[in-house]
Amino acid sequence: MVILGMLYTRLEREPEKPFYRTKTFLASCQLAGVFLVLVLVSYAFYPDWMWMYFISTADLSFARQISLIFGVFWILYAIPFLAGYLWGMAFHAQNKMAWWAGILANLALEGFLIFTFWDRYRFLGTRQAFFHGTAVSITELQLPGLLLAGGFIILLIFGIRQWWGLRRAK
Repeated sequence: MVILGMLYTRLEREPEKPFYRTKTFLASCQLAGVFLVLVLVSYAFYPDWMWMYFISTADLSFARQISLIFGVFWILYAIPFLAGYLWGMAFHAQNKMAWWAGILANLALEGFLIFTFWDRYRFLGTRQAFFHGTAVSITELQLPGLLLAGGFIILLIFGIRQWWGLRRAK
């Protein structure tokens, strides 16, 4: 989410406006919105996977699941997104090295987290299926893997399309 917040700040052309009214912020929010839709779809199909099998959603009431999702939304999505946007705006013109350092540091952190939790990340299923070894691998070309790849492709196409639209708006 930090990267999604930072991504379009290099294209900011409206420094006189409050950040929340700029085209880059609105475009960033739209891209983050597409990402969040993909997250919610993933949660609908594989809620235990979304919790990396640390939580069994079968043991939680629907109300408890919703409250956890909203709580985690602020911690893992909204705050990092806004922090990324503000970081990007602080450094997009004055210090491009700091902007790139922020992007690269967040990519490294994401890579570290995926590497650390790869044994949990690479299998889709319930907590019970994961611990019994019957969860489906995302590396196999089955429907879950195709859906995840498709979601990534949609996000990438949407992001590139917005990038070019913002670049043309110079």
